[in-house]
Amino acid sequence: MNNNIEECPVCMEKTNLLNLHNNHKSCKKCCKNILKHTQKLKCPLCRKNIYQTEDKEINKISYKNQIYELKNEYSIYSSIIYHLGFYISYYIISYRIYFFIINKFINYNKNKQPKINFKLVGGKCVNYSYN
Repeated sequence: MNNNIEECPVCMEKTNLLNLHNNHKSCKKCCKNILKHTQKLKCPLCRKNIYQTEDKEINKISYKNQIYELKNEYSIYSSIIYHLGFYISYYIISYRIYFFIINKFINYNKNKQPKINFKLVGGKCVNYSYN
């Protein structure tokens, strides 16, 4: 932690500042407020995401928020995958039923067609049917 007392660019108080990145600094109190309101630590000067600081307490809060966010994303994606799986299985079953019905209809029509037989008449093969 930096022992130099400087003015915080956010709250304008003279305190010890944390070096966030690229010599952008902020006090611990402002970092906590940023984490409290946005759930992510962002540099107050350039809005870049900050994943690690010099302060262990700030890091701990930031890591907890990141883990919570990942759990939420996972639950959203797992919900989407569950529903997609449901719809995909629904459509697969629907298509199987559809093709089953079509095949039954085709076979039914094949069974209704007249039987064609061949008969030898005068040395020639002649076809005739039963009606």
